[in-house]
Amino acid sequence: MSAIAWFHVLKQTDLAGLVEIAEKEAADEDGPSTLDYLQDHEHHEDATDDCFAWSGYVMAHLLEALDESGIELGRNAHPDELRTLNQTGPETHLLTSADRIHLPALRAARTDSDEIVRHIENAGYGFEELGQAIDDGLEVLEQLISVLTDDDVLIIRIG
Repeated sequence: MSAIAWFHVLKQTDLAGLVEIAEKEAADEDGPSTLDYLQDHEHHEDATDDCFAWSGYVMAHLLEALDESGIELGRNAHPDELRTLNQTGPETHLLTSADRIHLPALRAARTDSDEIVRHIENAGYGFEELGQAIDDGLEVLEQLISVLTDDDVLIIRIG
C-alpha cells in the first residue's frame, strides 16, 4: 500500500468551510469533496504543485521524527479544526506562519539528517534513497513555511 502527501495553502478564514465539507463528506452527504474545496481555495498553488515526489509515508515519518526531536510544527495551529479533519479524513497537519520559528532547525536538520534517517529506519521504513527523500521533505517544509503569510495555513494531508 502506498500513500501520497498533498500540500495546500489556504487562507485561515477558509478552514471553517473545509471542516464543514469534511464533516459532510464523512457523513456521506452530497456536495463538494474536501479535495474540490482545497483546489478551489488554494492560495499558493504554484508553490504546492508537485513539490514532493516521494511516498507520503516519508512525510508522515519525517513530521513524527521532527516532532520527537522538538521541532513541533503546527503545535498550536487550530486544534479543533485539526481534530475534526483528522477524525473525518486522512492524516492532516496544519502549519502557519508561527512555524517560521522552526526554519533554522529545519535548515540544521538538512545538514545532519542522520538522526532522522535512523528514526525512520527504526520505525521499519528504510530504503536506499531515504536520505535524499528526507532532505527533499525538509526542503519542501522549509520552502512552504517560509512563504506563509500571517493569514495563511499550510495543510498537509497524507493518505
